[in-house]
Amino acid sequence: MAKLVSVWRALSRMWELVAEDRWVIFAAFSTLIVAALLEISISHFLTATIFSARFSEEFSEELLAFENES
Repeated sequence: MAKLVSVWRALSRMWELVAEDRWVIFAAFSTLIVAALLEISISHFLTATIFSARFSEEFSEELLAFENES
């Protein structure tokens, strides 16, 4: 029968195993955090760009209509 192991014990054992390459773990988590922040910000800027372009088109159409009336 298998011996029960606590989560804390398992994590501490894994931390011991990667002791020499901890920078890889930190780099990986840092990259994940940056990717998550970029994922959030890209959707915001994409939405802003779409609405800005839409507003610009509507403004251009109104300006052309105004010029044609003159």
